[in-house]
Amino acid sequence: MSTDPPRSHLPLLLLLVTAILLSAFTFDHGLVMFDEGHRLAYAERILAGERIYRDFWSVYAPAQFYLIAGVLEGFGRDLLVVRLLWVVVRVGTSLALFRASLRLLSPPLAFLATLVWLLVPGHLHKAFFVFFPVVGLLIVLRVAEGKSA
Repeated sequence: MSTDPPRSHLPLLLLLVTAILLSAFTFDHGLVMFDEGHRLAYAERILAGERIYRDFWSVYAPAQFYLIAGVLEGFGRDLLVVRLLWVVVRVGTSLALFRASLRLLSPPLAFLATLVWLLVPGHLHKAFFVFFPVVGLLIVLRVAEGKSA
């Protein structure tokens, strides 16, 4: 009995490892005050009982602030916790992008498309803005193929 993963899962496993490793290189890039700093400040305000758009305002939709507040409350109020959240979001986005790309491209091209996205410079928290559109695209493609979402 072989313990090797099935060949069909190898690209996904390779992508998972690649996404984690590439995220590790950009994990500790210093604090980006406007982007990261205001997200942390707003999450702290939510934890203090304030509500977005009633007590403070942001140009961004509120989900990310509530997500960060929940993670900080559950795992500790530390920048490291938030950075780990962004790694999880980036890896999840990569996997969803790969799955969506597989519906349109050959496996090598789907892997390449996802790798290109992973290599685009930018901070980890930017993956949050891509996650939901990519998951939405994946759902639309599945429905278009006649499969349930």
